[in-house]
Amino acid sequence: MLIKNHSSYLNPDDFDALINNIDDKFKRTECVLKGETLKAAVSNRNAPITNKVQALMHQRQKEIEQGLTDTQTKTRISLRDLKSITDEFEMIDSIVEDEMKITKRI
Repeated sequence: MLIKNHSSYLNPDDFDALINNIDDKFKRTECVLKGETLKAAVSNRNAPITNKVQALMHQRQKEIEQGLTDTQTKTRISLRDLKSITDEFEMIDSIVEDEMKITKRI
């Protein structure tokens, strides 16, 4: 539904880097449990969705500077929707990262 509502600039593939990053961390944790050598970590810093959220944040800041603090602009709505989703990915990523650290200690 999110992608359908924001289809003018959002593509399902935009989330792939975030998904792949979390999947990679699960696989790395599995390697630790099996005693296998870890491969290099994947980074999601340049994920298309992350870049789009940053652009929306910049655009929203401009709107706020123009006095559009209470107006439900398209930018504000899109930023709210996408930021909440990317924050959830970041939370999952953080949990999996902590899981791997704990697994390394075992």
